[in-house]
Amino acid sequence: MFTPAVSAPRSATTIREKPSTFPVKWNELDLRAGKLPTTIINSIVTNQYLKGSQLSCVTGTEAGQWKNRKIFIEKVAADIIAQCPKDEPLVFISLGADRLLTEYILGKTLIENGFGQISFLLVDPAYIFSEREELKVRRQVLKDFREKIESVYLRTYQEHFAKERIHYLPRSQNIAKHFPSSANVVVIESLPPYAEIMKDIQKYHMEEKEPKDLLAGSRITPPSHANAVAFIPASYVRQLKQVGVTLRDSLPLAIFESVQSYFYMDWGCKIQPDGTYRLSFSGEKHYLEGMGISKNDKIQLESGEIIQAGQWVPILRTALEKKLSEQIERIKEGNLQKRLSPENLTMLLEKVKEVATLYMAGIGCFFLADYMLDREEAMEFIASHAGHHYRKAFSLLADANTGYKISVNEIS
Repeated sequence: MFTPAVSAPRSATTIREKPSTFPVKWNELDLRAGKLPTTIINSIVTNQYLKGSQLSCVTGTEAGQWKNRKIFIEKVAADIIAQCPKDEPLVFISLGADRLLTEYILGKTLIENGFGQISFLLVDPAYIFSEREELKVRRQVLKDFREKIESVYLRTYQEHFAKERIHYLPRSQNIAKHFPSSANVVVIESLPPYAEIMKDIQKYHMEEKEPKDLLAGSRITPPSHANAVAFIPASYVRQLKQVGVTLRDSLPLAIFESVQSYFYMDWGCKIQPDGTYRLSFSGEKHYLEGMGISKNDKIQLESGEIIQAGQWVPILRTALEKKLSEQIERIKEGNLQKRLSPENLTMLLEKVKEVATLYMAGIGCFFLADYMLDREEAMEFIASHAGHHYRKAFSLLADANTGYKISVNEIS
């Protein structure tokens, strides 16, 4: 029910891969199965890693099993090799790249199969926002990826791979700074933050929600790098901490059981650079029931105002909409096309926190780098700047019925 982050391997056993007729040379990869602690909850998850490096991926979920990831890697590699021109520049973009094992295997395979003009844009908020011990491991991951890709390229083409052809980016918006005009492009997502969450919503028949509307799964960041803020009732925070959630890396989805059904809490606001915003109060009805509060009961807000419990969230929503509309109108100064700066976003999210605090006792507020907002911006940019000979996005997703699924889409 939680989306775990990853840390360094602890123990391992060797897995010997048999040679394949597919382009990936599995027999050249000394892959190991190991175990590692998570940084979101106090538990251990399984992982797959490349011996002698910190390149790895988590395999502790049904969708994330190594056999499924292998199928995904093979499908991506085979499609690119069969359909993308090898004599043209190719930009390889990974969203939520994490520990870069999948990216290394695909990069190695493409370089060895004639893609000499490949470059890498690897995106993950974890590349800048990590605990001190975790940051040390992350830096080694990035160093290992660069050294191994450079080594493969030198061995294949007898020339050095230019350092500026690998970029590690904390936000998708940074893609625009490094994307070569009219290059072919492939975008991969290996179990993005919303994947397991959407599977659980489907599995437990809970309130349906589109990934673009989710706050859960996003990376917790300082306000200056956020585009969303989640507000969590004090009782919810206590329940999360009781099961070992640290609430320092990512915002997990916590699933609760009521008398008749399962439900989840997903409250907050996300704001786009164009000034549009989304407010979310999923689970509000169940929250009041869980607190033993009737909709007709009287409650006192932090501001001192006394209202009926059933009007609590509607009043909060109205107050937030009023404050946001006023502030965004002031920023735009009549220019509807004006986009919000990072400083504008920070200010607006701080205002949202102020308003929410007035209406919720003991609220916990968490600023987020929302994955789906970042993804939407990135895909809009790629669609308008990529070449037209090859432009595809591949996603490995979780599914309640089939375990996993692979989505392949033309970028348009």
